[in-house]
Amino acid sequence: MFRITSGSAKGIILLAPEVEGFRAVQDKAKLAIFSMLSTKILKANCLDLYSGSGNLGIEALSRGAAHCDFVDDARSAIKTIQDNLIKAKLSDKAEIIKKDAIKYTEECDTNYDIIFADPFFVETHHRYLFENMSHILKENGVIVFSHGKDTDIKDAIKNTQNLEIYDTRRYGSAFISIFVKTH
Repeated sequence: MFRITSGSAKGIILLAPEVEGFRAVQDKAKLAIFSMLSTKILKANCLDLYSGSGNLGIEALSRGAAHCDFVDDARSAIKTIQDNLIKAKLSDKAEIIKKDAIKYTEECDTNYDIIFADPFFVETHHRYLFENMSHILKENGVIVFSHGKDTDIKDAIKNTQNLEIYDTRRYGSAFISIFVKTH
């Protein structure tokens, strides 16, 4: 069970998709993420990749983001995100796209202030994802990336000269890395 921790939808309990291997970002980690983002979230245009339940994007909308695009390729995740947005009364600020995250970021022509990416931890090679995200992230934009201990972050961003690691923190078996686009 997980919930929205702050804002207009505070306390709303979100549904989880029936996707094998799904895990939600813990409330403690989510609180830390949004504490780091602070006022950057206000009026931000966000992208929630590997959305699952929509947990991070819905939290962003609840806290004052202007819009969030949710991307996932699992049919049950898409239905869960729709249901969670309705529960949180935030459907009018969202678009849901059923597509692979790398394919979406490769073809995307929208620029984002904040990108949340929470892939399965078994995926450890993210070079293409980061290359693509760096192209659609606005200057001074932020990527919030959730990963396991085996992910080589420096390798993931080695072909992106405009992303810097701002911070990495551990929450149980999950790591949250924050990146900032410098130019």
